[in-house]
Amino acid sequence: MRQMPKIIDIAVERDHIESLTRANGITAISELIWNSLDADSTVINVEYEKNKLTRIENLEVIDNGRGIDYHRAQDVFGRLVGSEKKLNTTSPNGRQYHGKEGKGRYKALALGDLVTFTSTYKNADSLKEFSITIDRNNLTHSAFSDLKSLPKEKNQTGFKVSIQNIIQETAIQAIDISSRKEIEQKFASYWISYPDFAIFFNTLLWVFGATMVLLLPHLKVAHKDKNNKISICIFCSLFFGIN
Repeated sequence: MRQMPKIIDIAVERDHIESLTRANGITAISELIWNSLDADSTVINVEYEKNKLTRIENLEVIDNGRGIDYHRAQDVFGRLVGSEKKLNTTSPNGRQYHGKEGKGRYKALALGDLVTFTSTYKNADSLKEFSITIDRNNLTHSAFSDLKSLPKEKNQTGFKVSIQNIIQETAIQAIDISSRKEIEQKFASYWISYPDFAIFFNTLLWVFGATMVLLLPHLKVAHKDKNNKISICIFCSLFFGIN
C-alpha cells in the first residue's frame, strides 16, 4: 500500500516565503544552476518541452552532483537557515559556495506553481533516493516521499528539479536564447576559478556558448548522448577542462 507523504512544516511566515518566490526567469534559472554547482555538479541539464502552441509544458534542471541526504533535507526544507553552507565556505570538492541560506530553491516557484526536487545520494555502499514537493498554494509545507534504495547497477548521484504548472512569462525568459548572454555573465567569474562544468539546454552544450563560438567556432557541434557522455573536440577539453 502506498504511504502518504511526510509533511514538514516550514518554520517561517508565508509572506516571507512568498517574497522568496518572486524573480524573473533569468534569476530563477540561475539560482537553480548555482545550487547544482554548489553540489559539485560537472554536468547540468536544463530540459523543457513545448506543446504545439509553443507553450512550455514542463521544465527540469538535472545535475550529476552529490544530491542531499534525506535527514539533512528535512532540516534544510524545514527552515530557511538549515543549509550546511552556513557552516562551511567550500564544497567537498573545494568550490566556493554561492548560496549560504538555502533560499534559492524557492526561486523555482517563479517558473511554475508546483516543484518536485528529487535527490539521489550515496549512503555507504548504495544509493538512496527520495523526492520533496513544494506547492505555491501551500508554501508553509514540504511533502517528503519515502526513502528508497536503488538497485546496485545504479551508480549516479544527482539532483533533479521538476517544475510543473508553468508560469509562461518567466519560464520563456529562462530558456530563451536571447537570455543566454545575461545568464552567462552571472557565471563568468566562477567559471574562471572552476572550469570543470558544462551546462546543456535540451542536450545542446551551451554554457559560455557565446565565448566558445567566438573563440572556437567548431564547438557548435558539441552534444551529449543518451548516456550523458559529452562528445566535444579536443579544444574544448583544453579550454574547459572537460574530458
